[in-house]
Amino acid sequence: MVGLDAEDILEKAKVLSDEKFSEVFFECPFTLGFILKIDKALKEQGYSIDGDVTLTEYIVYLFQVIGLFMVYADEEDVFGKDKYVKNYIKEMREYASKKNAKYKKRLDDGISMDIANDYSDAKPLKNSEAKKDSSKCGITKGLKLKGTEDEEEKKEEDPRTLEELMEELNSLIGLESVKLEINNLIHLQELNRIRVERGMVSLPVSNHLVFYGNPGTGKTTVARLLSKIYCKIGILSKGHMVEVDRSGLVAGYVGQTAIKTSEAIQSAMGGILFIDEAYTLCSNSENDYGREAIDTLLKAMEDNRDDFIVIVAGYPDLMMDFIKSNPGLESRFNKYILFEDYTNDELIEIFKVVCKKNGYVLEKEVEDEVKKLFAEMYTDRPDNFANGREVRNYFEKVVTNQANRLYGKENITNEELAQITKEDLKVN
Repeated sequence: MVGLDAEDILEKAKVLSDEKFSEVFFECPFTLGFILKIDKALKEQGYSIDGDVTLTEYIVYLFQVIGLFMVYADEEDVFGKDKYVKNYIKEMREYASKKNAKYKKRLDDGISMDIANDYSDAKPLKNSEAKKDSSKCGITKGLKLKGTEDEEEKKEEDPRTLEELMEELNSLIGLESVKLEINNLIHLQELNRIRVERGMVSLPVSNHLVFYGNPGTGKTTVARLLSKIYCKIGILSKGHMVEVDRSGLVAGYVGQTAIKTSEAIQSAMGGILFIDEAYTLCSNSENDYGREAIDTLLKAMEDNRDDFIVIVAGYPDLMMDFIKSNPGLESRFNKYILFEDYTNDELIEIFKVVCKKNGYVLEKEVEDEVKKLFAEMYTDRPDNFANGREVRNYFEKVVTNQANRLYGKENITNEELAQITKEDLKVN
């Protein structure tokens, strides 16, 4: 905008609101998910407002921007292939024309008579042109909301290639059925992306997943790799993973759970929200706020289908009960991946990898002893056996025994520091 800075834009937005600008927009049923999509689309185009503003001010500003694009711009260039956003804007445009025939004149007057005169013919402005002449769109750069950080700046892209990430996934010990399922998902997503690029019909693929299995079976590791792989093939924009449990979503007072859950959702936008032991959100108590978290989550999943994935994880039986407890969960989670317990040989292999990674050497007789101990551990394992976690816990006890054995000894050699003996393997 000519001669207008960020503060002026906010003031004009407030004027529009005072003059029942909200009659055009705010009576339409909009959602937090829609606001976040608009915000994301504008930031990707390099547009935002300078200075610290409150969230309320920024929402008003976003609708100011939408109004400008509705009158002057071709939102196709701004919002790309996001059908949800474009359909929403189309719906608002139709609503505006029915609700207020003088909408355009009021918008022009509220912004600037000079700008209105410049666009007296209401000629559509392409986004590429807007970038060349920012005075025609009234959008500036450098938004930072109070109390937040710029997520785009904070998150760095994983330096590994797609091939390297796939190799890491496929080289994980065990999990053969899991790796097959994940590879199938990746191949389907990649093929779907190619179809869309070539103007073909997009396949109806649900990205949300249920990971079920005992602890320590690699659920978190696979989810984290999947987020990075999906980023590489263009399914997710950031490729990070936010891991939470009930305590990260549920608050102790009425109304706070929705806010807390929304914050977790927002932090995971562009990546994966991984909810461990998700069934703890479901309770029969009327005073439990877990259901509020579920409702907020379901709404976000519906509103942000293109750049937000939820993976819920936990014990097999409990996860099935959790999904069946809510029709909304059943409709949104239709892909289940079972993480089976590791076999005895796989547990031994994990122990050897952990040892090697930390610079420890297992002599032949020590390795044979490890196999015997793990065979007993595997045979006597409980139903909720911790698998890889159990191996890591055992490793920590072994190296603690080694430290106690070497403590106080003078002139310890490098070989002694790297060596694990049969005596070290004796743990309770």
